[in-house]
Amino acid sequence: PFRNERAGRYRPRLPRRIPRRIPDERFNQLFAQLGSNRDRALVALWVSTGARASELLGTSCGDADPGQQLVTVVRKGSRAVQQLPASPDAFVWLRLYQSELDPAVATGRDDPIWWTLRRPWRRA
Repeated sequence: PFRNERAGRYRPRLPRRIPRRIPDERFNQLFAQLGSNRDRALVALWVSTGARASELLGTSCGDADPGQQLVTVVRKGSRAVQQLPASPDAFVWLRLYQSELDPAVATGRDDPIWWTLRRPWRRA
């Protein structure tokens, strides 16, 4: 009356988990293949702070403090303002990106850090 149902309805397949980390060599290859200093700065800040991408994309020029090595973000759920420590390398990439910006792009304290790379310049 009972069959051996290894792949049957009552034994669903378990989903394979995606690895949660990337080997250092592979990350270095990925980082070297990024096309612009803006992308390198964004990835470096993302990895070193652990913030969500949307939280980093919403930052303004006044939110980055290279002297203290802090980035101020607005957290997703609670909307709380939080300062996150970032690596010194991330601020080097950020400075390289900012030095490449066109002079016509607004870089005031309340203006966004991340801009599109082509005209018309918009918030990234």
